[in-house]
Amino acid sequence: MNEKKMNYGYSTAIWQRSSISAFRPIGKANYIRISPPYNANNLDALTIKEAEFAYFNLHGLDDSPNWYGQKDISNTDTTPDFPVAIQPSLIDLNATKPRIVFSEACYGAYIINKLSDESLSLRFLSSSCRTFIGSTCIAYGSIYPPLIGADQFAYLFWNLIAKDYTVGDAYIRAKMNLMKSILRRQGYLDGEDQKTLLSFVMYGDPLYISDSSQEDRKSVV
Repeated sequence: MNEKKMNYGYSTAIWQRSSISAFRPIGKANYIRISPPYNANNLDALTIKEAEFAYFNLHGLDDSPNWYGQKDISNTDTTPDFPVAIQPSLIDLNATKPRIVFSEACYGAYIINKLSDESLSLRFLSSSCRTFIGSTCIAYGSIYPPLIGADQFAYLFWNLIAKDYTVGDAYIRAKMNLMKSILRRQGYLDGEDQKTLLSFVMYGDPLYISDSSQEDRKSVV
């Protein structure tokens, strides 16, 4: 697999701990940007197009093209509670990366009657992204580990990608593993569990496998 340091993470401050755990299969904690202090005005957007994989754990709305950060409850300064973390214009349409994007933002994959400048998922897909995974409605997760819902799904997905599964295989297996984990833990699927399994969709090429994995396989041949 590619060097973990080349991957990109971006999280709200309040979800930082869960995001670190979900991101761990593909990157170190210090490679996750946190909003705040990061926002759309000071984001190191150039590094997004240097990463093969990108992970976002931010807020989203059905009627907004942007994703938003959120302050940690311990932060008492006067900065906005929910700053604009990223917007479509920050994604370079001529970039060659990222190739796989996973977003936990609510409505991150909601694209009905939207164009690429009105949806970050469509913006990524109009650029370099081969596969985008996100939720069509509200996404559920945890503030702190242990991971549940969308956070656990993200971890399971990235863990399989790190083991060189194709995107489609990783997506299906991660959902199956999530369901098995929930059933072992509590014996049934509650409403939030069911919504997580149903609302997360995959856009793009299910047969795509990471660039570094393809290079490794070529070198073996």
